[in-house]
Amino acid sequence: MHTGKIFFATTYGLETRAFLLARLIPGEQMYTCAIDCWAGVLNHQEGLKNKDGPKCLFCYTSTIEPSIEVIDSMHPKFAWVSLKDGNSFMTKGTLNKIKHIVCAYMRSVKHPSAQALSSVTLSKKEIGWATRDNFTDCGIFAMRHMVLYYGKNKPFECGFNNDESVQQSQINNLRMKYCARILLSDANVFEDKVIADARNEANMAKQNEL
Repeated sequence: MHTGKIFFATTYGLETRAFLLARLIPGEQMYTCAIDCWAGVLNHQEGLKNKDGPKCLFCYTSTIEPSIEVIDSMHPKFAWVSLKDGNSFMTKGTLNKIKHIVCAYMRSVKHPSAQALSSVTLSKKEIGWATRDNFTDCGIFAMRHMVLYYGKNKPFECGFNNDESVQQSQINNLRMKYCARILLSDANVFEDKVIADARNEANMAKQNEL
């Protein structure tokens, strides 16, 4: 397999190369593009749902990056600085900073729910499986939450064990599972190529064993 090849792409222009997805192997710090690919897969699944039911929109990591810059540093070179609400902005908690940026954007595009969202009181959801120092697997936690969080009125249980060693085994399994689901998703325009390349690799491995 050539690691520089594009192995995942959608009809909406999202694409990534094999070596970037290869960082989903256990123990590696994954690239954010894997989360973007996962968002592409989930959005594809959302498009197949009943049109009358509730839907989710999964954003790419690049969608929120300017907001994070504003929240953390308010650097004047970013256009999003204009969205802050005066000197009190930096004294707000992280949740309210994010809420303010999102609401400001919604108002700028005249979204009908902008005012309703701006009056909502936010609360931080406590989760029993939270970790403090596991920075390597934070992307996997995010990908798991994307699948299983349906709002405050629904039970939020990700299946993570609170025991660290058991949880790590679960995370390693999810890394392999999510990588396979991304590559073999109908959202991937290279799905057939991925399958063909995998078969060729398997056949070559068998021949080398003879």
